[in-house]
Amino acid sequence: MRICTVNGSEHEAGSGLQTWGQLLAALEQGDGPERPVVTAVRFAGVDQPTFRDPSVLALDLHAATPVDVETFLAGELVASARQAVLSGLDTLTSAARGAADAFRLHDLPRAHAGLVDLVATFRLLTTLADAVGHADVPAADRGPGQVGAAYLGRLSASLESLIAFNENEDWISVADVLEYEIADTLPQWAAALKDSEGDAS
Repeated sequence: MRICTVNGSEHEAGSGLQTWGQLLAALEQGDGPERPVVTAVRFAGVDQPTFRDPSVLALDLHAATPVDVETFLAGELVASARQAVLSGLDTLTSAARGAADAFRLHDLPRAHAGLVDLVATFRLLTTLADAVGHADVPAADRGPGQVGAAYLGRLSASLESLIAFNENEDWISVADVLEYEIADTLPQWAAALKDSEGDAS
């Protein structure tokens, strides 16, 4: 019976593995940019986006069979994530400024729609940036989550303030946070990523 495929090819899972977490650890053995990193998982044909959660890691391997995984080399994953985050940061900066303008004009339907999109996109980018933390690569190949840790902290704090001002219907303060904190910090993160890309080349 098929137990595991990796990037569409049959994979010998090895004997003695009891849980999905043990199989994951076996699949990601290695060091540096050539280390394989699991990026997507399906159990019995069903996508498992939370495949690194402790409760899922403890799942009996036979209950998850067949397991289909997709992997990237750590170095490739970091490079791809860096470019995706850079592209997203440009879009996010424009969205922050557009939402700030809408709040200042009291165009609340457009402002709130922009705010929802901004928060959703930010969460996707931070998830992507954090994902490459599993890519154990040298310092010269650091991923966007590691490079932008300080910026992510500042942005997260700004979002907390923004949510509080929004709940209090303090639209001018919401606009100020969007324009003078979030829209100013995002290009700084992008610049740091570009600098790290140059250092790695």
